[in-house]
Amino acid sequence: MAKHNAEPKIYDSHRAKITNPDMVDVDDVFVAFFSTTPAWVGALMRIRNSLVGRFGFEVGERESSSVPEHPTVGDRIGVFTVVARTDSEILLAVQDKHFDMRLSIALDPGAEFLALTTAAYPQDKMGHVYLSAIKPAHNLIAAKMAERCARR
Repeated sequence: MAKHNAEPKIYDSHRAKITNPDMVDVDDVFVAFFSTTPAWVGALMRIRNSLVGRFGFEVGERESSSVPEHPTVGDRIGVFTVVARTDSEILLAVQDKHFDMRLSIALDPGAEFLALTTAAYPQDKMGHVYLSAIKPAHNLIAAKMAERCARR
């Protein structure tokens, strides 16, 4: 996680019990995360991208076919870049002039639970306004994504 002088504007962690017996490693969780996005979340992201892209926010489209099965540091998936990984966690980053966000996709040692953890830090006033505006929706979406990933 990048060092910051302030508390994150968004910090949440969502844990879900894995019900799919084929989900055995963190790569499986990673692929599930990027391939189980609900259509309504995709629609919200397209609207978000069309609105904030002109203000210098990072935007990107992701296609499930472009998701690597075994991501490595430096891989880019939509707005996310893989910045670190271990056998149990993949750390993604989104950083632009307005905010710095980290997303941890983690699997417990027994492959019984997964966790999605987000920390987002504003870099300027625009980032602070943006993160304040999306915080309620982000929490709902992150919780739903954790549940969907666990069932995939």
